[in-house]
Order: sequence, then C-alpha cells, then structure tokens
Amino acid sequence: MTRITFKNVGLSEQGMISYTGRMGQDVKTALSRIQTEKATKSVLVGSGFEEGRKVSLGCSAKGRIWAHARSFHLNRLLAWCSDIGKKVLDTDIDPNQFLENTLGSAYIGTRPDEVPFAVDWNEEIYKASEESIYFIFADNRESHLYEVDLNILGEPSKTDPLRFAVISEHGKAEFTFTLSKKDDAVDYEVSTTSDLRVDYRGRDFSANAFFYQFPPLFRFINGSSLCGNKFTFPMEREEPFDKDRIQVWDWTGVDIEKESQGIAKRTDSVQFRVILELKKPPFDIIFDDDSSGESADVVSIKVDDAKKTIHVDLYHLKFSGEEYAGYRVDDLYQLCGQAQKSIRWMIRPEELFLHLRRREEKRIQEAKPSRIEVGDTDVLEGILEKSYMYKTYLSIHAVQPGLSKGEVSVDQLELLSVTDSFLRETYRIPFAVIASA
Repeated sequence: MTRITFKNVGLSEQGMISYTGRMGQDVKTALSRIQTEKATKSVLVGSGFEEGRKVSLGCSAKGRIWAHARSFHLNRLLAWCSDIGKKVLDTDIDPNQFLENTLGSAYIGTRPDEVPFAVDWNEEIYKASEESIYFIFADNRESHLYEVDLNILGEPSKTDPLRFAVISEHGKAEFTFTLSKKDDAVDYEVSTTSDLRVDYRGRDFSANAFFYQFPPLFRFINGSSLCGNKFTFPMEREEPFDKDRIQVWDWTGVDIEKESQGIAKRTDSVQFRVILELKKPPFDIIFDDDSSGESADVVSIKVDDAKKTIHVDLYHLKFSGEEYAGYRVDDLYQLCGQAQKSIRWMIRPEELFLHLRRREEKRIQEAKPSRIEVGDTDVLEGILEKSYMYKTYLSIHAVQPGLSKGEVSVDQLELLSVTDSFLRETYRIPFAVIASA
C-alpha cells in the first residue's frame, strides 16, 4: 500500500502500561515509537492505495486481518483472502516497510507554515454527477460544476491567508479560509462577501455553509494538504524529479506567452501546437476542453476493443511567464495543481466522458465551433457507452514551453516530483512533462 493514513495504532509496550491506543493526531506519536523500537505493533488500522485503487486495511498481532468494502461478493472475498495470504507468507516483506509509505496527519488550529499552490473540491463532491451541483450567481445566473473553476488566489506565501475563488462565465466569488483554536478545540471558517448560493443534490446552501460542510482541499508545495482542520503530510521528502524525463518540443512559430487557441483557433498558440502534434497518431477523439470547468486543455482518447480498454491522455497547458524559457517555479504552480486534480476522473471514469459530452452540447447550443478536433459526437457517444464495460487508463501531461530543460531549477524539480509521486502512488497515473530545450 502507498500513501497510507492511519486512523488507529495500538502498541504493546514493556512496563506498567502494557497497551496504548493512538487515534487521530496521536498516530504520529505512535509511529515515532515504532521507528525508535520502543514499542511493538499490536493493532494497525488505516487506508491508502494499492494497484491504482483506494483500499482500507486493519490487522492485529494476534493474526486477525480485515478490510472495509461497500459490496464484498464471495468471489471478491476469495480473491482478497488469497492476496492477503501471499503477503503473510512472504518472508521477504519487512514488517516495518509500511512506514516508508505512510502519511502523517493532525488536526490543527493554525495555518500550516507551507506555500499553497492549488485548491481542489472536497472529495465528496466528485462522488456525485457534475449535474447534481450548480452555483447561483448574481441575477440568478446558474453554472453547473462542469462550467466552474476552483482557483487559489494570491501570491505564493507561507503566511498570507488561504484564499480561493469560484469562477465561471457568470461570475466570480472570492473566499477566505481561516483556522481557529480555542482551548483544546479546533475549528475552521469559510467567509465571503459574495451572495453566491449552491444547490447540491436538491439542497440549497449559502456559499459559506456549503464550503463549511464540504471544505476545499488545499495542496502545498512540500506534498502536504489541508482539508478542513485535517492536515496531512508526507513522512519523508521526495527525491527531485529526474530532469532526463522532461520531453523537449520545438516551439518555433509559437508565442509561448499565448496559451489558448480560442474560438478563432490561433495558430501561434501553445494549445494549437499541442493539438497539431496529437493529430499525427491515430486517436479516436481529440477534444479542446479549454475554458472554465475544463477537465484539461486538450483530451485525446484511444479505444482498444480487443483488450476492452480506453486510454485517455489529459494535456494541461500553461503559457510562459516570459517570452523566453527559463527556471521560473511560478510557471508550474497552476500546472501541477491541475495535474493533481485530475485524479478525480479515476473515481468515476465514465463521468469524464459525460463531462465531454456536456461541454460539446453546450458549445453547439451557443452556435460556436465544435470542441472536437478529431472524431465526432457519434464516436464520443460510443466511447461513453463502452466506458461502463471497458477499463479506463489515464495519463497526465504537463505542457509548459516556458520551462527550460537545460536551466530547470531544484525548486521546479521538487514540485514536479511531488506531483509525479502523488499521481503514481494514488491511481498509478503516468506523468509526463513537455517543455523547451
């Protein structure tokens, strides 16, 4: 398992107290005692990722092993027992190996001393359809989730307030997220002066109430995250991204400060060049999803009917902060944030194809050019139908012509490493970086 977070750690110790149980914030203390060999594990309960899916696991020193699942048919139970049995019998597994894949967590009442670079919707929001939630701006103008962006605000800082915005073509609402602590109790508050309202599964919320019940997830450049009062952090620092993995493209004729091709399909834009390159391989669909609420700037899809698989590549693009390529870490913040948000599509893969269909329908209703660069609506509809039966695989590409492979900085490589590890350790999503020489 990777990216393990523990909910309960029970320790057997020598002396007057033979057993101690740690939950919540005390789990970090318990893990430290295991590492210093002052105690032995008695009970461990946690969750994480294994082979690209989210799992839970509990075990005790007496030999009991369990997991939580919503539906556990007999064939799945037999497969799970077989898999667990192989691990129990494998003498090459170090009993403390799990510590290398552990995330620490604590409930905090003060702002983390880390630099935020992205904000994402609460995971609960992604478990429902994009059409089950919409935002009501001024003059009762409505935008569904697939038409809305959630963006972080302000300059990168370790001390400035945590701020974010809900943005669509119908308006913008800005928010401030504040942590608080009184005595031993911690809490948080989300505030705005906007009159934005949210309709979620038929329930009406003020924006403040909605984000209190479903707090956004802030991501920090060291790999930690904050959701409500729960602060999650890596126990060990990641190695910098291998610069040899950075792909170099020729951007001749492209204004690298111009990201979107727009309705006019500007030929000197970064997006137009990416689409042009993608038209060389035989994809079934190439989709321009650029604008608020996008899944990515460009989406390519290839179906393998023989293997019953669907391969999706999401290309996240960002214009350069200067007219020349260099080592500006600011050029990567939003890009890496978008890449990490992309794991949402692995929770319910069919929702990605529904998203593309909704976006195309809206574009046509507005009497604007189709978003589909290769393929057509019939092909997209066919892929949607197959997605309920076929296995979907996802790859993420971060495209930044303002990044120079030759001059890439340590800060840039560390941020890319955090993103690469997050995608790989959660849903095993391959991550590629495309830049300049």
